[in-house]
Amino acid sequence: MKRIKQMPWVLELDGEEVHDCFLFEGDASDCEMAGKGGCGTSKCFLGTGDSREPKFCLRHYFELNGDDREGGYKIVFEH
Repeated sequence: MKRIKQMPWVLELDGEEVHDCFLFEGDASDCEMAGKGGCGTSKCFLGTGDSREPKFCLRHYFELNGDDREGGYKIVFEH
């Protein structure tokens, strides 16, 4: 997965950690939700710069954003 650019917002993960958000380019299998169906068709992904944290295709990123589901991010406008 290749990091493309830093986004103008930060992400809250698990209700406490805050990280810069990055746009990545990769393969469909790079989505944390790959294999569960419904991944977006673009090769773009969003997530933190930490390689240990999940990355999501754009569809799943925005679908999960703000939900209390495990593994989702919450956008925090702090920049």
